[in-house]
Parts: sequence; C-alpha cells; structure tokens
Amino acid sequence: RSSDLTAPVPAAELVESKIIDKDLYNQLHQGKKSVKDVSETDSIKKYLKGSTAIAGVVVEPTGQKLSLYDALRKNLLKPTNAYNLLEAQAGTGYIIDPIKNEMLPVEEAVKAGTVGPEFHEKLLSAEKAVTGYKDPYTGQTVSLFQAIKKGLIPKDVGIRLLDAQLATGGIIDPVNSHRVPLDIAYKRGYLDEEMNKAILQPDNETKGFYNPNTQENVTYAQLQKTCRTDKQTGHSLLPLSEMAIQSQQEEIYTDTEAKEAFSKATVEVPSGSFKGRMITIWELIHSEYFTDEQRRELIRQYKTGKVTIEKIIKIIITIIEETETKKQQRLTFTGLRAPVPAMELLESKVIDKVQYEQLKEGKKSVKELAENDSVKQYLQGSPCIAGVYVEDTKEELNIYQARSEEH
Repeated sequence: RSSDLTAPVPAAELVESKIIDKDLYNQLHQGKKSVKDVSETDSIKKYLKGSTAIAGVVVEPTGQKLSLYDALRKNLLKPTNAYNLLEAQAGTGYIIDPIKNEMLPVEEAVKAGTVGPEFHEKLLSAEKAVTGYKDPYTGQTVSLFQAIKKGLIPKDVGIRLLDAQLATGGIIDPVNSHRVPLDIAYKRGYLDEEMNKAILQPDNETKGFYNPNTQENVTYAQLQKTCRTDKQTGHSLLPLSEMAIQSQQEEIYTDTEAKEAFSKATVEVPSGSFKGRMITIWELIHSEYFTDEQRRELIRQYKTGKVTIEKIIKIIITIIEETETKKQQRLTFTGLRAPVPAMELLESKVIDKVQYEQLKEGKKSVKELAENDSVKQYLQGSPCIAGVYVEDTKEELNIYQARSEEH
C-alpha cells in the first residue's frame, strides 16, 4: 500500500488506474521493489501526492514571505483573490503554511491559525474536492465533477477547483484517494472532454484566478508559471510587485466607501436562513448566498454608479429566492402523486428540525430518510386491500374480478 492524499492506496488500485504497470506490480509483490522506492518515482509521486499548490506570496523588493491568509490580513491581496487561492489549496489536498513549512487539513489549519475561522465552512466545502461530496439523494460519495453536474456546488467554484487539480497533477479520485490519468478520469466519470476543453482552452468566464501583477484573470496553471520556488521549502510563492500592492491599497479605499453605504442599508429577507430578519446589504453579500464573484461585481457596479442601492436590494432578494428554490428542489421527496419538499414535511411534523438540518448539511440523504418507517408512512401510506384470495381454489383475484364472479 502507498500512502497518499487522505488514505492508503492498494497497489492493485494503482494497476487498475494505469499508474503502475503489471511488471512493477509483480516486482512489488515479490519484494524486488519496496513501496517507498516506487512511491518516490516522479511519474508515480505525481498521482499519489501531486505538486503543491501556490503556498503563499513573496513581497518585492523586500523578499518577505507570507502565507495567503497573512497577505490578506495585511491588505496585500484582494479578499477574493486570497480566498480563491486558499480554496485551491484545500481542493488539492492541504492548507499550506509556507513559513513553518506545514501542510494541514482544513480543521487543523483553522485550529493552528494558518487560516481564520471566517473561512472554515467554505474551505471545508472545497476540501470535499479531495474527500468527495455526499449525494443527498443516494448517500453515495461523488467526485468534484459529479458534484458540479448534480448541482451540489456552484459551477464556477467547481471549475476553479478542477482547474487547480489538473494544474497540480491531475483529477483526484475521492473514492480511491489519489489522482488519476486523464483517460481514467473520463472512464470513471470524474471528468468529460467538454469540461476538460473548457479548462484547457479557457475564456474569461473559466479563468477563475487573478494575477495581481498584470490585473488579469488567468488559469491556475498560468498563475503558477509566474511563481517563484522557495529554495528552503520548495513551495511555490506568488511574487507581489510594488504596483500590485499600491493598486490593492487604492482599491481598499473605494471598497470602504461601498462598505459604509451597504452597512447603512437594511432589507427584510423574504425567505431562507434570514427569513423575516432585517439584515444589512453588507452582511447579506457576505453570506452563503453569494459567491465571491457576485459580491465583487455588486460592489464594482455600485462604485461605478451603474446601480443604485434600491436596485442592489432587488438583485439580492432575487438571488436569495433563486438559491432557496434550487435548494428545495434538491431536498424533495417522492409523494403519492407529486414531489414533496423537505420543508413541507418539517412544517407537517413528519420530520423534525434535527433531521431537516441533517438533510441540508448532507449528513442524511433523501433516500435514507424516505426509507424511515415513520416518514414512509406519511409519504406512501401502507398498502390498501388489493384483492381477494379464494381458499378453496387458491385463486388470487382483483376486486373487479371478485365482484364479477360473485365471490
């Protein structure tokens, strides 16, 4: 067994994935080669460990090295840029501290202060690109690409994570806990040619990362090419030019003005987790309903005078309502004649608040709860009398037949 991203990988699985050939497998089996020797071979290490993600930044011309989170706290990176790069770390294996040379799972990284608690939930979601997403209908573990197809994560986030995985060694198989060659990824349904083409031949929509030095949207691989390798740790560090830092400082000033305006305006939310509450626009655009891109675009449009506060409120309510509608569609049970939303079962006291929250968080699937006897009773009922059984002749007849034959 080789040790890899999150779990040991049997050698037989590496043969099936075409990472090692049968000859090498036999040498392992016969003790002619050790697991350690094979694991350290570059062509195999690539699939077991991948190459590290962009670990942090290096400030020009001082040469100061910082983690992504520290660069964000010092206002050297845009919040969106820093988050996307942290998300790429989580979605390719680990959160990286380039100063202490540590690579940690999200939970441990938050405890160690490598990232702040405000990123905890979002980075845990990104980490599922490595460990797998839970399908709320079947309870099965599905890959990142499958999660995009099933609408379990936003498409833009999914494409960004796929881009980072491909740039750091290949698509991750969450079931077998290693990266796989492209043809195996296709075969197992972890990617298709259309998505791969969108990533390899990107337009501005699929360029999910930002180069602060050129102020352009780029792919992860393009951003990696601009990085420097830290001689002490071997980690990739993104250089920040004086111009990039100055531009960021100027933007903070104008963002502060937007924040003041958005913090004064409140809105009563008609649905979702904030239903009935008066919330500021600033709080809402930083909630789970908005992607970083949506938030950045709303602030940009306000700063350039394209939209008023009133228009922004309408946009916000529309986005929340659309998100809630999609969420309810995913949490739908099969009823007698029509689908039944989970919220309806909660209001009817067929399921309790704990079960509803487990559904929302993906800890329980729709299928699992539907098989629960107490829930099944209300969704499907118990069978009614279907017909008659004639003991003398051992005949089974439906009601109409029994009536016709005057049994």
